[in-house]
Amino acid sequence: RSSYDTTWDLISWYFTQFTRGCIYSPEELIEIENAITREEIIQCAKTFKLDTVYILESSDKEEN
Repeated sequence: RSSYDTTWDLISWYFTQFTRGCIYSPEELIEIENAITREEIIQCAKTFKLDTVYILESSDKEEN
C-alpha cells in the first residue's frame, strides 16, 4: 500500500509490473497474496534445493 505514497512510487510499481509481463494493481496483488494457503507455501518450500553455502569467518589479520 506504500505504492500510493508518492506519484513516483506508483509509477515505479506499474513499471515493475509491466516489465514482469503482468499488470496488477496493488489491491489485486494483495488479494492474490491473501489467497495463498499454508499448504501451498509448504508445497512450494518442498521444491527448494540447496544451491550455495556461505561460511563467514572472522579475520584477525589486518588487510592491506
